[in-house]
Amino acid sequence: MIAAVAADAKILKGNRVGASAMLAGKTTLSEIRRALPAFETALTPYLRIRAGLAVNSSETVTAPSQADLFALVKYWNLFSPSFRDLVSLGEGIPSSWKQYVSPGGNFEIYYDTSGQEPIDKTDTIGYGTDWRTRQHSPNGIPDYIDEVAHAADSAWSMEIERFGFVKPWPLVDATHSSTRYKICIRLFSGYDAGVYAYTWPMGAAPGGMGVRSYIEIRSEWNGAGFNTPPFDYKAHPEKAVRVTCCHEFFHGIQYSMTRQYTVDRTGNLFLDDFPTSLLEGSAVLMEDLGFDYVNDYIQYMSSFFTDDTNPAFEYVSPDFNSQYKNGLLCMYLYQFAYPTPRIDFIKNLFEIDYRQRTPFVTCLEGASTAAGRTWADILGGFYAASYYTGLRAVPGRFIADAGLLGGDWTYRSDVPDASGSVTKTVNLFSMNTFSYLHQSGDNAALGLAFAGDTTTSDTDTNPTWSVHCILKKDAVAAHDSIFTFPLSSRGKGGVSISGWNSFTEALVVAVNARYDRARTATVGFTACDLTLHAGENAVYSSSATPGPRALVSVHANADLLCTLTVTKTSPTQVQAPAATADSLFTPDSAYYDVEFPLLWLSGAAMQLSITGPRASIQALTAVHHVTDSSFALFRYNTATGKWTSLGGAATGGDSATVGRQASLPEPGVYALFVRGIFVDTTRPFVAFPNPVRLSKDTSVTFRGAHVLELWVYTVSGNLIAHSVNDGDIAFGWRLRNAAGLKVSPGVYFAYVGYMDTTTKGMKKRAQKIFVLP
Repeated sequence: MIAAVAADAKILKGNRVGASAMLAGKTTLSEIRRALPAFETALTPYLRIRAGLAVNSSETVTAPSQADLFALVKYWNLFSPSFRDLVSLGEGIPSSWKQYVSPGGNFEIYYDTSGQEPIDKTDTIGYGTDWRTRQHSPNGIPDYIDEVAHAADSAWSMEIERFGFVKPWPLVDATHSSTRYKICIRLFSGYDAGVYAYTWPMGAAPGGMGVRSYIEIRSEWNGAGFNTPPFDYKAHPEKAVRVTCCHEFFHGIQYSMTRQYTVDRTGNLFLDDFPTSLLEGSAVLMEDLGFDYVNDYIQYMSSFFTDDTNPAFEYVSPDFNSQYKNGLLCMYLYQFAYPTPRIDFIKNLFEIDYRQRTPFVTCLEGASTAAGRTWADILGGFYAASYYTGLRAVPGRFIADAGLLGGDWTYRSDVPDASGSVTKTVNLFSMNTFSYLHQSGDNAALGLAFAGDTTTSDTDTNPTWSVHCILKKDAVAAHDSIFTFPLSSRGKGGVSISGWNSFTEALVVAVNARYDRARTATVGFTACDLTLHAGENAVYSSSATPGPRALVSVHANADLLCTLTVTKTSPTQVQAPAATADSLFTPDSAYYDVEFPLLWLSGAAMQLSITGPRASIQALTAVHHVTDSSFALFRYNTATGKWTSLGGAATGGDSATVGRQASLPEPGVYALFVRGIFVDTTRPFVAFPNPVRLSKDTSVTFRGAHVLELWVYTVSGNLIAHSVNDGDIAFGWRLRNAAGLKVSPGVYFAYVGYMDTTTKGMKKRAQKIFVLP
């Protein structure tokens, strides 16, 4: 939410770049402290003008953007005392101005008719004790003040009485001591020429919860920006005033639901966690709910349609317009989070934090649970439905104003790779699209599969992904079909679409519903015939003849399109395991490429088994002195160029073969490997393991192509073991003395005789051996 003292402004659409950009990406207290001096410098000239102080002609004066003002609020206690004093100098209501109490009795409107900021004194209408009914006769109050009072009473009626939000804490000082909420009518010109209003917080409310505030609204709407079609605020200022009061009054409510946090003695920064984009988006919702015919918010929506892959509810943006675009999402939450339109989602979102300080994402999840849904489900529905705007608008699919928005997001048709897949990055709290156009020669069915990057270590069980598919029959949006992908907890799923020949395009909208990082998503498209019906079994093999080979056993849980292939491939097609101390050795240099549509991952149970030559495997385990557990299935990761073990249980074979089997996780290249110790033949020998444990190990092995003879001595110089190599690559000491008894723990010295490859004679080298219990 927000904390401390600052201004909030609604401004005409523009290209203003805010000082808050300096805070983008700053998450630690030290980073924020380093950035704040530059932030202060950027806003100081404007604040001096507002306070009536002189500004050097060389200084650049920039009016703050919305993100700037909320950043000013959020980090108030970290700013320098002089900067806070400068902000405070420009606040307050002139004591000499006239006061008018709104007919509803909840507001005091302050204005001037003769000073430097006079308002239009025209008086032709009024509102009696019933604030809802306009009277077409003078009442002694300027019409503009009557309209502000009516708009404010309307906002109070909706936001406090109807929706039940917390009442805002009003400004209270020596001159303005009442408990009514205050609104001041000001002349905005110069650097404030495009500003609709400010909501100025005025310090902590009693009890440590909430911030006092008051609203400043502009006194006239004559500027060109306010009268460029479709706006007509010069002729109808009441329209601008109405949406402005609903918008700004909700900021006053947001202030009232805020805690005052400071930096504690450990250096931690305690602040309410709500991003400016939510505060702005929900205020935009209020203006549309209060007076839905004005549609002032539409001027800001182009920032959504021109870059719809940017995150929703982002914390800091250099473009203040992007804060307002979240009004679309808030309107969707109001209209679609529940079966019928209601304020409950937005209200729960704020009240969860109001009851106890709660991280923003946790508030979203709590509000979603209260609606009987997940946040992924709701956010995914929003992005899929946002396709139906402008000329594509279909009643009931998106917000009620969808046809008025005038824009729509665009996307490109994708070209799948050789495996039929398309992979893209999806930003946090955002979407990306995957489009497949009907191709001549496509079969009658289309298989769609989704595989998304998830974090398996998450203790959070909330879904990461939400995926929808829009099936198009023709150019008429109302003829489209929309369905949701059923996804597993691991972010995988797939569906088969029968009658694909009657559609022109499949548009997949994938949404990343986690607020931690961008993620990778892959969509597979397969247009081919049905090969396995649900319940059927099949076996696919790399070879029809017995002997070393790969087999995949498939049980279809759903109808499966296309087929699965297993082919023996050359090791040159993948990266061979690197020669390291812990190396992989293949018994027959056989690699197997297993390919199938991604759709099969969710529609079938698959077991992979690979068998290799029994003699070769036994030879490898013997040479490298490893157990059968080091013999396993491995999968090649094309992204990293490394091999990953699948383990695998022992599988059948015969007198000539032995193998392993495991669940098949995805398409790719697989092989059998024995994990052993790499022997560098350029070195005389390698001792392994060293240290060696009597409780676990049976011997120390000396590996090397040129090792000839071995002598082992105690630290006192007694020879306890001697052996001669009869040609093995590796031979060793069995941790026993000449009598065949296990040695005691301690330090021993091994002298290894090895052949000098130049002289062909034998040299010796000492090796210290540590024997542990």
